[in-house]
Amino acid sequence: IRYNKNKTYRLEFYNRPDFDRFLNLNYQFDQIKLDDLQVFVQIHDADINRLIRDLKQFSLVYFKEIKVSFEDYITEAFKGEI
Repeated sequence: IRYNKNKTYRLEFYNRPDFDRFLNLNYQFDQIKLDDLQVFVQIHDADINRLIRDLKQFSLVYFKEIKVSFEDYITEAFKGEI
């Protein structure tokens, strides 16, 4: 969905200390995979610059946006109205 303002990003860290430090920051985590040093961060477009600034201090394997399907978008948009 092109104009979805709420995004989810998948992050994988190179090392455990960076991973643990990131978990202590004030972000909303959708999923945390301790064994893989991965987190899924939910964030609004207005806060993406803060996330990128914070990530500069960590060693990452990757930083990838998880695309939202139309079905997921509609389900979230109309949650509670059905």
